[in-house]
Amino acid sequence: ALRPTPRTFRPYATFSPADMCGHRLKSWNTIANPRRAGGTNPPAPSNTPPAHFTSPASARKNPAAIFSSVVFPHPDSPSNATHSPFATSSDTPRNTGAPPSVFSICRHSNSIAPHPSRSPPSCLARRCDKTVTSFSFLRHTTRSPCTPMPRRLPFALLVSAFVANSLAAAGLLVAFHTAGDGGLARIDLGPAGRAVAPAPAVLFRAPSFAAAAKLRVSADGRHATLNSETEGRANFAIINLASAETPAASPRLLTLDFTPEEHRLDNNRVYIGGTDGNLVSLDLAGGSITHRWNSRRQLTPAGHKPEDLLALDPEGLLLVSHQKDGKKDRQGSRLVVLRLADLAFVADLPLPRDHPELHLSGKEAGPSPEVIRVDRATNTLLLTLDLYGALAFADLDSALAGHLKNYTAVPTSADGSWGTAFPDRIALATHAGKTYAFVSNASAGRGIAIFDIAARRRTGFLPVEAGCELPVSLDGGRRLATLVSGKIKHRDATAITKSEQPGADLLLIDIAGAVQGDRAALTRFPLGAPATRIAPVAGSDTLVAVSLSGASPQLIVYDTAARKEISRTPLPGEAVSLAPLP
Repeated sequence: ALRPTPRTFRPYATFSPADMCGHRLKSWNTIANPRRAGGTNPPAPSNTPPAHFTSPASARKNPAAIFSSVVFPHPDSPSNATHSPFATSSDTPRNTGAPPSVFSICRHSNSIAPHPSRSPPSCLARRCDKTVTSFSFLRHTTRSPCTPMPRRLPFALLVSAFVANSLAAAGLLVAFHTAGDGGLARIDLGPAGRAVAPAPAVLFRAPSFAAAAKLRVSADGRHATLNSETEGRANFAIINLASAETPAASPRLLTLDFTPEEHRLDNNRVYIGGTDGNLVSLDLAGGSITHRWNSRRQLTPAGHKPEDLLALDPEGLLLVSHQKDGKKDRQGSRLVVLRLADLAFVADLPLPRDHPELHLSGKEAGPSPEVIRVDRATNTLLLTLDLYGALAFADLDSALAGHLKNYTAVPTSADGSWGTAFPDRIALATHAGKTYAFVSNASAGRGIAIFDIAARRRTGFLPVEAGCELPVSLDGGRRLATLVSGKIKHRDATAITKSEQPGADLLLIDIAGAVQGDRAALTRFPLGAPATRIAPVAGSDTLVAVSLSGASPQLIVYDTAARKEISRTPLPGEAVSLAPLP
């Protein structure tokens, strides 16, 4: 007689490990996969209780998690981190090594499993009918240690389980400010992206952070940093996320002797650039400055001040863009290369000043580079040229060696004119084996220009309003989501002025159509209020978080596939930056 073939479990690694109903799985996502011949029975489940349980409804306990980077480093970006195909300077996620969160989905409820002190694993096992940890519900199912799972589950149940589990422990950090103070808040998201508490947990707030600006999260998820554009009082915050037992963990507030305007995290350090040419390297764990560099004192001719920063780990280098000329023969419009380890000088790359008709007397007499990006696949360095209204390309390897080779600049305006577009954001996305740059303009002429990086030419243009945020990648990198935060620059004979006009739509871009010049690749979804910031929701390929401004600022989670709002949470102030936390 034929004997049934034993079943074994083969892990499919997707995200971090997870403990389900007191049983530690080899991976978060495991499927039962029968062997055609041979094989052995799987080992009996362990009865060791999991390291952590959580009760999100209380919002008092934060389980250890793997945190995503921000990046949205660029413009409040993206720290980007990112789970997307963008090539941004945002930090990439990394396992913290801490015990993972524990969630159990039962037949009658999608509630989170209680703390073991109130319900031991054995009780939990008796209460739980089924546990499904399926990421791709058409292929992946996991047998629960509570009770055996049937060979087949109804399709609707599998879909429901997929949606619930794909967002079991996500969260968001929100940097905010009011007229009198500012700080950082945390919003924990439960199944399907719904906020687990009616209000966010404020991690800290202080009067000197009324000018809160850029939020970053370290690659290992242990630290968040926030700068405030003020001087003479606390203006830089370091929050230890890994050791925080409650959302109200005390931050380390530092007072730098200059106004911090930009910063980037790299491993255990943060690099901070600001006024008067200052750039410092700061130790995250100790909160002390380890190295200093100053463009006004250490460049010849003297520089103005750091504008954007990009850390390149493989080479151990830091790229620093400089804008604006200034008094006393200070010169901007250059890219400086420093060593990450000690901020030692490597190279100074002045950019060509070949459009004097665009220069502003006494203030800006060059292209004014701002945002820095690199595409290693094509060995390309990219720079937005603010005053020239263009995107510049150069060979990356030569630039890092101190030479601008194959340098070219292409206008980003709709009609190809120079000096009118004011490009302000760059996101990189791939399609059909090529990398494309999506460049948002901050001019009255507006629009998003799309460039084939290898060919160094423009392939498309989307006529959206001025000042789009750094896009979020969705649908496996096939779509981008953004919104119009509304920064608009205007040029007159002697100066550039700024204004803001936020939009009230969520914009979705189909990458395949956009790179081919199809304007129908852009679709809009009304949000009902001015929208200012956007961020991905960790663990989801369709959800985004959007901050809404107004008398009562709010954060919404929006499902771009279902085209509907999932949840809405009031904010303690106007959002200035968002960062996802898985």
